[in-house]
Amino acid sequence: DYHAALHDVQLYMLQFPNDGDAYLLRSRIQLNSGNLQEASSDANKAVSLYAGQDDKSTAQTVADAIQGIARSEDRARFVLDSKRILADPRDADALTDRGDIYETLGQHEWAVNDYSVAIVANPSDAYAFAARCQSRREDASSDTELKSALSDCDKALALDPKMAYALRQRALVDLALLSGD
Repeated sequence: DYHAALHDVQLYMLQFPNDGDAYLLRSRIQLNSGNLQEASSDANKAVSLYAGQDDKSTAQTVADAIQGIARSEDRARFVLDSKRILADPRDADALTDRGDIYETLGQHEWAVNDYSVAIVANPSDAYAFAARCQSRREDASSDTELKSALSDCDKALALDPKMAYALRQRALVDLALLSGD
């Protein structure tokens, strides 16, 4: 049981408060019991303890644990956003959030779909245009698709001329168009 495992590792940590392995173990226990914030905090503490030890193998293990936490957080956000969208199919914030998760997972087409519906629901959302620009750029297989991405960046910048995210995405689209990628 997770409670007993957590209790045991905490007793150990009272005696050895600078043991990175203990923090990593507690992070895994917290992750498996659904305590994502605590898991992330413990994993980050393990990283700081390992930092001075120059232990590449352990550092990779910790990095993998942190990625696992991020994936769990994404799954939890995805479920919450999907429930919000079921309750209100025009919830632009939930659609944009879920689009961000799809983008993180490399599901560019699904991300574009959610960003597109979010834009219909809130056509003044510069971030949704910039995010759709990124997804279209990353999924583009032709100049025509890149030009659609560029159009999204231009719309984002028309809404928010100083938006750094949109400026960066537009520069990446311009580069792709110049290089033929």
